[in-house]
Amino acid sequence: MNVARAATAWGVPCTVVGFLAGQVGHQVFCLATQEGIRIEPVWVSGEGRVCTIVVDPEGEETVLNEPGPAVAPSDVEALEATVLGYIPGARIVVLCGSLPPGAPEDLYGRLLARLRGIPSVVDAAGSVLRQAVRSGPLLAKANRAELEAAVGHDLAALEELAGAAQVLRAWGAHHVLVTLGQDGALLVGEDRLLFRPPRVPRRNTVGAGDSFTAGLCVGWLRGASLPEAVRWGMAAAASDVSTLLGGHVDPSHLKTLVGEVTVQPL
Repeated sequence: MNVARAATAWGVPCTVVGFLAGQVGHQVFCLATQEGIRIEPVWVSGEGRVCTIVVDPEGEETVLNEPGPAVAPSDVEALEATVLGYIPGARIVVLCGSLPPGAPEDLYGRLLARLRGIPSVVDAAGSVLRQAVRSGPLLAKANRAELEAAVGHDLAALEELAGAAQVLRAWGAHHVLVTLGQDGALLVGEDRLLFRPPRVPRRNTVGAGDSFTAGLCVGWLRGASLPEAVRWGMAAAASDVSTLLGGHVDPSHLKTLVGEVTVQPL
C-alpha cells in the first residue's frame, strides 16, 4: 500500500491487488480510496491485521505486527486471476510484502512467470525471494536481513553483499538492489554501483523502503536508466524518512534530493 501511496503522490496511477479481511480490511479500503489509491481487493474470511508503529522522540521505531488471517487455495486462485487481469495494460509490476499464512511460497514466482515481458520488481525475503528470482524479474530488491535469509548466512562487508546479490542473479534476477538504510544501497548487475543517500532529518524510517520502490518505478516509467531510477528511489526514501507517516513523500523536493545522491563503482 505504501508503494502505491508514494507513487500516487507523483501523479502516477496504479492499482493495488491484495487480500483484505474483516472490519480492518474495510477500513483499509475506505482510507485508500480517500487518498486516491485504486485498490482491487480479494476478500477473505477472518480479520485483517493491524500494524502498530511506536516512534521514539530520539528517532527509533518499534513495529508491532499482528498475525493476519490464513488464506485458502481458492483465495490464492482469485488473487492470481485478479493480478493477471491487469497485466495487458500494465507498464510495470511490483510484487512486495510478506505472504499470509496459507499462501504458497512460490506465489510471486508463479505471477512473475506470466508477465509476458513486462518489467517487474520483487521485494521479498527468504524462500519467497529465492523462488521468485527464478522467474527472472527485472529487479530483485532486499535489505540486508532479507538477503541473508535468502542465501542462508550472515553478510557483513560490502563484498559479501555483492557476492550474495550475484547469487540471486545466477538464480535468475537481472539486477539486484540491496538497501542498507542510512548507509545507502548497492545495485548489482553487469556493474556494481554503491549509492549514498542525502542527509535529511530522521523522523520515521518505517515505510521508507516502500517509498524507495515507488520512486525507482516512477523514475523508470519516466525514462530514467536503472541507475538513475535508483537515485530517484533513494531520494524518495530520504523524503519519507523526514516525515512521521510511512509512504508519505514530497515530490516538490525530489529533484533536489536526487541531486544529492552520490554514486560510485564498487
